[in-house]
Amino acid sequence: TIEKNILINGYAEAKVTFNEVLNIKNLIINVSSDSISEEITFENISPLGSKFNPYIISEVSDMDLLLNEGAYFELSNNIDMSHATKNVYGKYYNNGNGWNSIDFNGHLDGKNYTIYGLYSKTGGLFNLFNGEIRNLKISNFNVINNSERIGLIANSGDGIIDNLSIIKSSIDGDISGSIYGAVFGGNLSNIYVSGSIYGKTHSGGLFGL
Repeated sequence: TIEKNILINGYAEAKVTFNEVLNIKNLIINVSSDSISEEITFENISPLGSKFNPYIISEVSDMDLLLNEGAYFELSNNIDMSHATKNVYGKYYNNGNGWNSIDFNGHLDGKNYTIYGLYSKTGGLFNLFNGEIRNLKISNFNVINNSERIGLIANSGDGIIDNLSIIKSSIDGDISGSIYGAVFGGNLSNIYVSGSIYGKTHSGGLFGL
């Protein structure tokens, strides 16, 4: 949407409004009249959380950013969740239940950094997952829940996961798997898993069922 004012003394103001989010980094607008034509370049215009301007996760408190639906995220540091999820004064202690799994439909690029030390009685990093994870390392996760399907990455999902490493982690649940408790589809590639899986009814190395 373009709003323009009447030309006064050779000058005028114009207002450009975009009615949807632009996943672009730079924008060039051509301004022309009967006598002049000029290109105006706007750089780094993408809104926070878009593909070219992702949310940056650099410390434990930034994990709350993952609640932004459909957004893009990047790790810029290793994230130690040990104190936050196991200590009574930790941000995600939650009366001893640890990290609360969240639904996720965004795009997470771990940049080959590691999230480690997460403890949870509600499930893995995510609950329902239908987003995208790339270049992420997981270490020393401890997930326990004997009444639900649980996974270290997500309790259930059908998203895209590429270049994921899980080491020194354990999971104990009724229906449990290192990646998903239950899988409904999606795409997995370049996965490495080393850890302990325990389950009463349905358990597997990658998926519970």
